[in-house]
Amino acid sequence: MLTFDDGYAGQSRYAAPVLRKLGWPAVLNLTVNHIGRDGISAARVRGLIADGWEIDSHTLTHPDLTRLGPDELRREVAGSRAVIRRRFGVPANAFCYPAGRYDPAVVQAVRAAGYRAATTVDPGYAVPGRDQRFVLARIRVNGDETAAALLESIAAARR
Repeated sequence: MLTFDDGYAGQSRYAAPVLRKLGWPAVLNLTVNHIGRDGISAARVRGLIADGWEIDSHTLTHPDLTRLGPDELRREVAGSRAVIRRRFGVPANAFCYPAGRYDPAVVQAVRAAGYRAATTVDPGYAVPGRDQRFVLARIRVNGDETAAALLESIAAARR
């Protein structure tokens, strides 16, 4: 599964057409405040949905959730899901921790908001298991990374 974080315009402009040609949908972990500002437009989000992409939550403003009080944490976590559901009519059943930052209170807020799973930037493969579904690992790909470096990251995750 390919996941894209934040909702930058280039994700729909460059990645989506290539993936469409291949018949591969992906997941966009959307930071709500990126819509129409410095990021993707609402129309492009709808286009990704039409192409089969899953749209999940990455908060309203992309803060370090471990530094927020309970009310602000709840607003960022539950509020972003509510906006995505209302605006795009999709379930937004998964959450992605901004910058991979989480702690037990953040995980609890994600659970309380009704999400089914959450992804981190912890390196590795996501593995089945209910006890791990709120701290799923991923293999991060950076924009300047070569294909060889990506293959090395994948191989390292298997070790």
